[in-house]
Amino acid sequence: MVVNNVHGEIKRVAYTHQGTFGVFKINEEPIGVIAEEVWRNNQPNISCIPEGRFLCERGIYYPKHGDPYESFMLLDVPKRDRIWIHIGNSIMDTLGCILIAERFEHINDMFGVWTSRAGFDEMMERLKGIDQWMLNITY
Repeated sequence: MVVNNVHGEIKRVAYTHQGTFGVFKINEEPIGVIAEEVWRNNQPNISCIPEGRFLCERGIYYPKHGDPYESFMLLDVPKRDRIWIHIGNSIMDTLGCILIAERFEHINDMFGVWTSRAGFDEMMERLKGIDQWMLNITY
């Protein structure tokens, strides 16, 4: 059981053929925006995850390109594993994970999110010293 005062929320606000987009809050304060894959029946690596409440746990994320870094992984997602909140700009960067950034943007004829490193750093700063927290994802 997680006992702390951290409550995360993703409120999805837009569904397009280029992704699922939402607002990310910690303790009811907006701190960024998110991008995910479109809904494809919760299939691994190609779908956003279902709505629900998930435990997030600190761990080391190993990106396809670049050096590993500390982030948070969602646990107990039905029929899925290794769902991370990480840096990226479009669904081409997700592999079924959640991208966090500072703002929505239209990038090279694609919808996406921009200033992802800054949005990610803001999340990590707000969660400094926290190893587990609950995230509620709603439509």
